[in-house]
Amino acid sequence: MDEYLSENPHPDIIKIDVEGAEGEVLRGLEENLHENIKIYVEIHTGRMEEFGDEPWDLVQLLDKSGFDIHVADHRQNTEKFVPVSHQGSLPSGNYLLKAV
Repeated sequence: MDEYLSENPHPDIIKIDVEGAEGEVLRGLEENLHENIKIYVEIHTGRMEEFGDEPWDLVQLLDKSGFDIHVADHRQNTEKFVPVSHQGSLPSGNYLLKAV
């Protein structure tokens, strides 16, 4: 992704839904992560382990790049995003992460 973005205009929003490979995609964007991009990531916690990642790995990567991170748990029948606390916990299963 970094190579593609170095040759093309940067998007304002990136939506990632890759069934567990979220960490690989975000690491591939690492050189182009900045606060001018809004990132939405569909988290698939059960599949992330297959790629050697955990949800907190994504939070740390995005936090290091200066993003504010929020989550919305689909199972709660709400699309309300709540801030991620570094002392708190993340939902299990599938949920939506927003980095702005």
